[in-house]
Amino acid sequence: KIQWGGGLRDTTSVDQVLEAGAARAIVGSVAVTAPAQVGRWVDQFGADRIVVALDVREQDSGSGGSEPSYVPATAGWVQSGDHDLWELVTTLAAHGVRWFLSTDINRDGTKRGPNVDLYRGFVRRYPTLAIQASGGIRDEADLAELEGVGLAAAVVGRTLLDGTLNAEAVFC
Repeated sequence: KIQWGGGLRDTTSVDQVLEAGAARAIVGSVAVTAPAQVGRWVDQFGADRIVVALDVREQDSGSGGSEPSYVPATAGWVQSGDHDLWELVTTLAAHGVRWFLSTDINRDGTKRGPNVDLYRGFVRRYPTLAIQASGGIRDEADLAELEGVGLAAAVVGRTLLDGTLNAEAVFC
């Protein structure tokens, strides 16, 4: 099954990728700036056909708390959203979004390991949502750790390109 994303900001674009055969359309910045629009797409195309991609940066909460906060980025990671990650996910889930793909911007492409705490926070707060991890994944051990968290999937682009992850082990 293929998920297709990148630049999907209107109904026509979402419809085109789904009609072309994609199992799911991935929408990003528009989910941060116009969550109600994403809710309309969920109503129109179905909750299992829309994935919200939230690329996040860890923020200093300033409160001295033990749990970090995250802010979604938009426009190719140049701008930040107005709400913290958990507020936005709660809003989008209320609009019917079931699938989320989250990338830790500071780990994307680095192969430093995934931000497991971020994904544990997702699963703990939203156990009925399907969460996909992205960013920093190095090898099969990282995938096994993420599987133990209870995620629906993980993006392994860089490790496949570099050959540090056995594609047969992932896809078979």
